[in-house]
Amino acid sequence: GSRPVRYVTFGFGNGVVTSRWNPKSYGQGAAFTLNESMMPFQDIKSHLTVVTGVDVAGAGSHGTGNLVYLSGTETSRNAGAKTPTLDQLIAAQTKAV
Repeated sequence: GSRPVRYVTFGFGNGVVTSRWNPKSYGQGAAFTLNESMMPFQDIKSHLTVVTGVDVAGAGSHGTGNLVYLSGTETSRNAGAKTPTLDQLIAAQTKAV
């Protein structure tokens, strides 16, 4: 049968050593090179989309950073997102809800 659709994000609320995580080179398909921290994904590299340099301005704290980059809106720990988050939009479009 067909494989289920998967969507995964990684957020680094306390930072990450980007020189060890971000791809060594950028491109499409096999035209980019994974860095050492991403080598476990080598077998599925052609299915990856790596987005780097995202600014989570408006996050306010480490605890809300992931919510801000998934929703694109400012938020607070108590208020939640003001708009649907990217994972919710993908789930709705793929009927994975």
